[in-house]
Amino acid sequence: AATNPRPAYAFLANARARVALARGEGDTAARLARAALTESRTRRDSWFSARSLRILAFTSTHDLPRAAKLLGAADTMLRTIGARMLLHERTEHDRLLTTLSESLTQEDLESALHEGSTLSYDEACDLALAEPSSSCPLPTVNCQLLIHDLGPLNILLAGQPLAPDGRASQRARELLVFLLAHPPGPTK
Repeated sequence: AATNPRPAYAFLANARARVALARGEGDTAARLARAALTESRTRRDSWFSARSLRILAFTSTHDLPRAAKLLGAADTMLRTIGARMLLHERTEHDRLLTTLSESLTQEDLESALHEGSTLSYDEACDLALAEPSSSCPLPTVNCQLLIHDLGPLNILLAGQPLAPDGRASQRARELLVFLLAHPPGPTK
């Protein structure tokens, strides 16, 4: 008997999406995660669907409530089948939750997570497959650099603040923010 290659497709597409996300290629990650979700949805495979939802949550930072809804829906899909996230996925999930909690009020975050958790399987898939109006992905899944440029410039590397130590250092910090805000990095 021939084996069905389609579950392997969802696995590979999600794996490639995670690599793209780690490289900061949010549009590619979203495209691959949508392809994996479309495939896993035809088989109603909650495991791979939940993985796709989490990846798409990372690429939805222009719409933080949507990202939280996708996380809530993904968690519910796994609970429905009695499964858990893999350890590295839990770490990424927690990192995104931290980002969301820093950007949304606690009430808005909890409301969006709850709303996502109450979506049916098909409603969650429809939300995830809907093309967002604009794309603004998270920097990367494994991001070690965090920049807060609203108010005083605050740069963290691996969780430790990078304090300026002189005029040259301050200019380098400002140039870093400029280059990140203007890809592909116009320079002389």
